[in-house]
Amino acid sequence: MASFKKRANKKNAGRNIREKKEWKDDEEEAEPVALTTNRGANPPTQVSSSLLSFDDEVGEGEEFKIKKSSLSKKLRRERELEERKRQEEKLIK
Repeated sequence: MASFKKRANKKNAGRNIREKKEWKDDEEEAEPVALTTNRGANPPTQVSSSLLSFDDEVGEGEEFKIKKSSLSKKLRRERELEERKRQEEKLIK
């Protein structure tokens, strides 16, 4: 049983290395944009330009709001609830 686990771990390790290489290649393609809202001793945050919306212009001292997955989940839930309400209203009529 132990030899099977060792073989499986070796296979997974090789797969993980390939995935990391692909991930690094994707990172290199995206151009990082430095945010200048550094507060405290933390280094400035790097964000790829694809995450910024088209309306945002990169400038010094400006704060950028980036959508987080939790916000998008909340919006999705709200939209689903609104759609359900609309469908129920149509069924009632």
